[in-house]
Amino acid sequence: MTEVEKALKQCGFGLFHVRLLTTSFLGMLSIVFVSSTTAFLLPDAECDLKMDLAQKGLLTAIPFIGMALTSIFTSFLSDAFGRKQSILTGLGGMFIFTCISASSQSFEMLLTSKFFEGVLYSTYLCSSISLVSEFCHSGIRDQVLLFNNMQSCLGMIVLSAMSWAILLNEWKYTFFGGRFVLHTWNVYLYAMSLFTLTAFIMFIFVPESPHYLISQNKYAEVRDVLTRIYRENHRNSGDKFPFKDLWKDTITNQETKLKISKTSFANKLVTSLHKVKQIFKKPLVFYLITMIGINSAMLIIYDVLRLWLPQIWTIIEHTSFETDDGQTRDICQLLDYYNNNNMTISKIDIKNTTTECIPNKSGYQTYLLNMMVNGASCLSLILSSILVKRLGKKILIITASVLAFVTLVVLRWASSKIAVIVLLTTVISVSSALVNLNRIMAVEYFPTSSRTLAVATMMIFGRMGTLSGNIGFPILLKIDSTLPFYVMDAVMFGVIMLSLLLPSTKK
Repeated sequence: MTEVEKALKQCGFGLFHVRLLTTSFLGMLSIVFVSSTTAFLLPDAECDLKMDLAQKGLLTAIPFIGMALTSIFTSFLSDAFGRKQSILTGLGGMFIFTCISASSQSFEMLLTSKFFEGVLYSTYLCSSISLVSEFCHSGIRDQVLLFNNMQSCLGMIVLSAMSWAILLNEWKYTFFGGRFVLHTWNVYLYAMSLFTLTAFIMFIFVPESPHYLISQNKYAEVRDVLTRIYRENHRNSGDKFPFKDLWKDTITNQETKLKISKTSFANKLVTSLHKVKQIFKKPLVFYLITMIGINSAMLIIYDVLRLWLPQIWTIIEHTSFETDDGQTRDICQLLDYYNNNNMTISKIDIKNTTTECIPNKSGYQTYLLNMMVNGASCLSLILSSILVKRLGKKILIITASVLAFVTLVVLRWASSKIAVIVLLTTVISVSSALVNLNRIMAVEYFPTSSRTLAVATMMIFGRMGTLSGNIGFPILLKIDSTLPFYVMDAVMFGVIMLSLLLPSTKK
């Protein structure tokens, strides 16, 4: 592994990494669409699918149930059988189930297909994080990973722009005598599936991770991959690569061993299980527990605010902060007023004989706000990539946690659109940086043979946080609109306490 690190430093950063990040950006768009399209289509689809507030919460959370149930298994397969194979499986499966989601004619059909999208999401994400990190030497790894993670914010900007362009239309196509109907939100999901298909095709041409190949003793393939990176980055034939003859003797000996005894599927499983035991020993197990706690808590806040932002802003668009008697409501009082007046689901006609479902659709302000919030998240990640070298990840995480806590406390009392925009933008962008800094620490602290499993373990508990947050948010909101804010304040305070336990430097 030390020799691979030295070879990667000679390769530097260049065209190969630009192509890799471009490909991973398309993959990131795919998983952003899986996790976030529901938030945008809810106002449009609530009448077509006859959804109430609880069903909206379940539909928003269902992809994360799929992620939580399968993350450990899919990450283990990635560590055992390769990053690239898991990536292609995840993207191919997501394309199929996104097309099924787009064809949905009922709430149950959309719910089921979104669940399987979440299963394939976890198959892709853990492997892609490991793959990108393992093509970078330690000098550029933090910056590349922060940029790679920033792609999710860029993806949300693209998603907001596409949602604005598509969902404001009134489209309805009927087939087979009315048995199959495509509304605007169906077309919207079909459009999203094209990005997943493109990412799948582009990842076919990305090589396997050199760290994974060396862990499998495939020395000849590692040398070929490293030479390819050097050749693309330096625009030459690769003859000047100092490591072009690396492991030639080792390759010969290893190939002789492989001819005597081929590794079976069962042997790979047993070997991988033996390797991952080290993350459950001191000190790694304590690092893992701390990082899991921070990740889970942050995703409760980040994903709830991010995924419910379009719905919350739609409410703000259709409700005024000013009361009829000239008083000013805070955000909690505004949400209570909206819920108590049941303004979201129906309108009775003049004769009062039938009820027609008239959804309060999102206006252009909702999409502009999402673009602005995610633009701020991109800036926060850029700032993090600059500060991380000077302050270190631990100090940066503590500082950002305190800032997010203060912002959440103030948000509870916000009483104007401008105040809500500023505070939501701040807390979401800071939370995004915290989630990504925590993931980078996991990539740095855990070895190749168990890195994807460590990230996936964090993911499974994190998705439980997302799941509980998205199901609990509408329930708490219905009981008392202040409860979600107090719960988020308590969770954020817990993050501050846990961040104090993080290791300062890797030993």
